[in-house]
Order: sequence, then structure tokens, then C-alpha cells
Amino acid sequence: MRLHARHRDEHWTSAREHARIVAHTLCGRTGPVWAEYVPYFWSDLHGKRIQALGTPQHADEVRFVFEDVAKGAFLAEYLRAGQLIGVAGCNAA
Repeated sequence: MRLHARHRDEHWTSAREHARIVAHTLCGRTGPVWAEYVPYFWSDLHGKRIQALGTPQHADEVRFVFEDVAKGAFLAEYLRAGQLIGVAGCNAA
């Protein structure tokens, strides 16, 4: 499901992907287009790795599919109208 809403992805991974897409376009090459871009990021903070993929901010439902309290780890799926639109996790590569 594509939500044609504009939003900012303020992470270096987003900047790198945008540069790659623009370079392909300028060179007239076929390949990645904006509609295929799936935002993602990861950060290491205080001994924890946080990762996200997709557009979880548009979700109407969140499901925790993995949790390990002892490790401080979890993985959550974000859904909109029953369709998976993003995932986020902590210490759960």
C-alpha cells in the first residue's frame, strides 16, 4: 500500500538513497524510482540498536511479534487497514 503523502526522512540513509535515485534520473537510466523507495533507518543509542523500515507513522494498528524483556529487545509490525506498512525494532535484527 502506497500512501502518497509527503513526509521527511531525516536520516543519512534517506539522503544516500535520494542521491542514488537522482543520479540515475540525471543519467537517463532506468531503475529505482520514488514510488519504489521504502524509507528505513537505524541508530545505535546507549548500547541499543533501533531500526525501522516503511512508514509506521501512518499505521492504525501495531502488533508486537517478538519481545525479549531480558535483552531489551522487541519487533513490532505496523499495519494500515490490515496491510503491513512498516516494522520497527530494538536489538532485534
